[in-house]
Amino acid sequence: MLVLAGAVGCSGSGSGGVEANACTSPGVTSTQVRLGLVLSDSGPSGDVFSPARSGVEARLGLANAEGGVHGRQVVYE
Repeated sequence: MLVLAGAVGCSGSGSGGVEANACTSPGVTSTQVRLGLVLSDSGPSGDVFSPARSGVEARLGLANAEGGVHGRQVVYE
C-alpha cells in the first residue's frame, strides 16, 4: 500500500505514464522511492512486529526484482 502511494504521488505529462524525472514529491528521485517504516524492535510488542518487517522486506524485494516503481528502486528506513 505504501508503494502504491509513492507511485501515484507523481504524474507525468504525455501518454498517461509517469516520467522518471517529472516527480518532485518528497522521497522520490529519478532512481528511488524512499519510504519510512516505524516498528518496535524491543519490548512486549517487538515480537509482534517482527513478521511485519519481514513481510515488508519481502514485498519490497519482489517489487524491486520486477523493476521497482516506474523504474525506481523502493527502499525504506
